[in-house]
Amino acid sequence: MTIIAITRAIHILSGVIWAGFAIVLATIIMPNLAAEGRGAFGQYMAKSGSRIAGGAAALTFLSGLYLFYAVHSGDHSAMAATLGVGALCAIAAGITGGAISGRAATQLGKLKPGPESAAQANALRNRLMLGGRITASLLVVSIICMAVARYV
Repeated sequence: MTIIAITRAIHILSGVIWAGFAIVLATIIMPNLAAEGRGAFGQYMAKSGSRIAGGAAALTFLSGLYLFYAVHSGDHSAMAATLGVGALCAIAAGITGGAISGRAATQLGKLKPGPESAAQANALRNRLMLGGRITASLLVVSIICMAVARYV
């Protein structure tokens, strides 16, 4: 049971980091970054912040996969189904985060500031914000599923 407890702690902590980053980024940071000249903070979020969130997402996925297999393999209860819905939402959030937000953040980080790239930067920011909102929303649903699974 010790390995289950350690894996669960890793799953919860990495999930908190991933979801917290996604929710704060989508609701507070991105809407308040200036359209022109993101500055050092914006560049950090576009490059390093995405790597941190991606690593946390990977840890969350791998530990969750192990936990589901070790604890709920062959389980057809409402609890397992609710955890499965939460897992599917988290997987969709990871795909959305990487495919939409991750690519937009990478492209935005490579842009040279200037008037010739302003339109492209604005389009990438909008795409990043949309991907961030979708990712954060899916993670909120996933968190709710994980939190209530034992009570359904």
